[in-house]
Amino acid sequence: MPVSLAGRPPRGGISRPFGFWLLAPLLLLSACGDDTAAPELPEPTTVLLEPGAVTLDALGATAFVTARVRDQNGEPMASDGLVWSTDDASVATVTGSGVVLAVGNGATTLHAVLGDAEATLAVTV
Repeated sequence: MPVSLAGRPPRGGISRPFGFWLLAPLLLLSACGDDTAAPELPEPTTVLLEPGAVTLDALGATAFVTARVRDQNGEPMASDGLVWSTDDASVATVTGSGVVLAVGNGATTLHAVLGDAEATLAVTV
């Protein structure tokens, strides 16, 4: 058993210089890790529609609605895959590019959805 300078055996039975050399490679390996996190992929969190409401004065009339999508950091992102719909297709329909068509008199709600983000606006004919 090794003897320390103070005349008593070291704790754990391993001398300090020897214990250091056992732990040094572990410390170096743990320091070699890559601390950079993978970049966060943009996720749609907000859809903004313009104008805020649509009123169509005659059957067959159209209006164009623009959608702007923002990610979790508030940055603009592509609106590819945006799904358009209306609650009542007997009042108004909407194309995949945001063109609203008056089909019948009444009111309905237009929806624009991308992922978990959704916006709505009122449509009156």
